[in-house]
Amino acid sequence: MEMIKVWNYLKEYENEKQETLDAITEVLESGCLVFGKNLEKFENDFAKYCDSTRGIGVGNCTDAIFIALKALGVG
Repeated sequence: MEMIKVWNYLKEYENEKQETLDAITEVLESGCLVFGKNLEKFENDFAKYCDSTRGIGVGNCTDAIFIALKALGVG
C-alpha cells in the first residue's frame, strides 16, 4: 500500500531543525508543558497576525471549533 503524503515537511524541517529542537528543549526544560510564557507569546503573536485583540491557544481543532461556535451563540 502506498502512503499518501498530505504535507511533505522534511525539507522545511531540515531548514528549521535546530530552531525547532531548541524550542522543544526550552519548553521541556521549563517544566511548564501547559500554559506558561510560551503559550502567552503564541496567543499574542497569533492575535496580532490575525488583526485581533485576543487569541487563545487550544489543544486541538475540535476545541477551537467548539469555542468558536459557543462565542457565536451556536448551541
